[in-house]
Amino acid sequence: MCRPPESSLSDDEDDGEDSDQMEDVQKRFAFPDLDSKIRETVAAYGAVFPKLNFSSPRGCEPPPDSSAPSAYQLELVLRKWYPVDRSRELRCFVRQEVLVGISQRDPNYYDFWNEPDTQSKVIEAVTAFWETKIKGKWEVTNGDYTFDFLLTRDLSRGHILDFNPYAPRTDPLLFTYEELLALLAARTGGEPPELRVVDSPNHPAATRNAPMHQHNMLPIEALAMSSGRDVQEFQGCGRRRYAGRWKMRACNFVMHVTVA
Repeated sequence: MCRPPESSLSDDEDDGEDSDQMEDVQKRFAFPDLDSKIRETVAAYGAVFPKLNFSSPRGCEPPPDSSAPSAYQLELVLRKWYPVDRSRELRCFVRQEVLVGISQRDPNYYDFWNEPDTQSKVIEAVTAFWETKIKGKWEVTNGDYTFDFLLTRDLSRGHILDFNPYAPRTDPLLFTYEELLALLAARTGGEPPELRVVDSPNHPAATRNAPMHQHNMLPIEALAMSSGRDVQEFQGCGRRRYAGRWKMRACNFVMHVTVA
């Protein structure tokens, strides 16, 4: 007859762990008022896009090590969702209350963006909207900000999709922040903003076709394994790593049972 190995823990210790686990499981948080408002908004709009007035930090630290809550109030914004034609999305850069640059946001190549008349029309449409609807309303940032803009089908008008900080954490897309600073310094007054588009299927942005901070989309372990490898090599490396991890767990389990 084979008996399971005896545990090294006493009954009291077992009970203590069970009670701790029960306390963790029993913790529940409810926000009925907030939940009700969210449901009402979703019901009214049909579909929404949620957004916080907060950007996630790139670093992470344990909650006990975090500082006191910030002075501003955290807000949840629910915007009506609808399909967006990404070929007509733009990101516009404003520095010191000057519209410096306009960038195509989708990194794919589109023929119509290379037509001179189209480019002139778009620059006029974005500049007119910015001057009448936005300019002078961001004194809190000293006139430094970016905004994402969606053009209408005829490219003559548009509306705001989002505002973002004029800072490195906001992807400059087809610009660099050094280039934007140089454009601002070179202005003598009255020049239109510079428009940059993907002008060829071989454009670096079109071949990359991924966000600048794409490394934040994957675990660091996956990036380390994929470095210098093609898809097949990366897949084989992942399988070996996964198999080795399970082998190590099985070994640890056997050792634990033997010692116990």
